[in-house]
Amino acid sequence: MSADYWMSVKSIGLSKLGGRKPCTLSVAAKHNKRELAHELEERGRIDPERTRLNYSVVGAIDSAGVVAMASQLMESIGISPDKMRRDYCQALEFVFSLPANTTIDIERYFADCFEWCSARFGVENILSVDVHLDESTPHCHALIAPIQSGHWVGGKPIDRTNTKAMIESFSKQVASVYGLKMVERLTGKRKGDAVAMVLKHIENNDRGFLQSSAWQPLRQAIERNPAPFLSAYGLELDNKLPANLKTMAQIFTSAGKGAKRETLHLSKRNPIGIASQVNKPAQENPIGIQNKGGKHRSLSCVGIDPFQNSIEPSYAHQPESICVRETELDPVLCDPATGELLQFQLEPIQQQKDQS
Repeated sequence: MSADYWMSVKSIGLSKLGGRKPCTLSVAAKHNKRELAHELEERGRIDPERTRLNYSVVGAIDSAGVVAMASQLMESIGISPDKMRRDYCQALEFVFSLPANTTIDIERYFADCFEWCSARFGVENILSVDVHLDESTPHCHALIAPIQSGHWVGGKPIDRTNTKAMIESFSKQVASVYGLKMVERLTGKRKGDAVAMVLKHIENNDRGFLQSSAWQPLRQAIERNPAPFLSAYGLELDNKLPANLKTMAQIFTSAGKGAKRETLHLSKRNPIGIASQVNKPAQENPIGIQNKGGKHRSLSCVGIDPFQNSIEPSYAHQPESICVRETELDPVLCDPATGELLQFQLEPIQQQKDQS
């Protein structure tokens, strides 16, 4: 099994669209440069004793330099940060990660990641590239100013289509050269299968873990993200089966998610343009349809009066109701006070023929 890698990209800014977590370029750069004291003091994911192993590939040496460089690039294309929207995209951030037990030349690999970013976004737009070796896996943060053809394009370079193309490009030009493959994002049933596979492997081969005082947090980590443990133990899930595709008929007749319709509890309504018969039980009519004996509602000057049962035979082959576009009506046909269409009778067909 080839080793796994991870690549992700996000926009840096104060937007909360799509559940994003707001983050300024300054805060992102301070994290990458290890300038946030509380991160080092909390003894969480970061091991302060190994922070000295981190290094910068290119770019500003501190967070202030990163922010200043971004401002200079914006000014060079005639844009002032002060005149941008509050939630504008301040930068793009790529994260490239390797397995914890990798035997790959880390320095060379992340240098190639930088070269890939430079070729795609321009070396002049690279704000900083920092490699972290003080967390569980070696990884690299690349902050990039989103400038293309002299324009600040924000998050457009990382929309769904472009992100897919970038992942394919990086896999072909960088990752595959090192024999790496992308870590599968496990969700739903496949995630549950992965957790079960890892726990079964530990029970059969590493039972010592079960007696360890660290077993509970370790199990929680497995349940939260089993992918690294699959990689560490050399385990593989069965190939993912393709989703069952719906036919066009199923798509157009599908009721969607949740309740089939929000109006299932309501009485049946008449379709627009079809007058109900007076001898039928009273039903709620759609707006614009007049039903004798029921409450009349109309939002326009188009009203349709149902024909009575005493219709003369000469009308038998006439339609039961007439649909007229509101824009085709002569204003004199409407009541100026109510906006209703004045009722009128069509001449019998026989009379029309006699007159002709």
